[in-house]
Amino acid sequence: MLLDLSTAFDTVDHIILLSVLSNRFRVDGTAVDWFRSYLDDRTQSLIYDSQQTDDYPLDCSVLQGSVLGPVKFATYTEEIADLTERHGV
Repeated sequence: MLLDLSTAFDTVDHIILLSVLSNRFRVDGTAVDWFRSYLDDRTQSLIYDSQQTDDYPLDCSVLQGSVLGPVKFATYTEEIADLTERHGV
């Protein structure tokens, strides 16, 4: 099996990530509020040929260059081992 995770950070859904943190890892209260504030109101814009687009809201992805990016991605995909084992992959 070949897994290409090169763009996987871009697919992390914020709502699902917060749900995994709350339900699977029992992160709650101030801690989950902190994660939520980190993810809320994120925007992205692009620059092409010296022209910048307007900002548009992001409801998925975690920053790859951030300290929390890898932690959030690992949290988000933590269940993958259980899924592959359950389905005999």
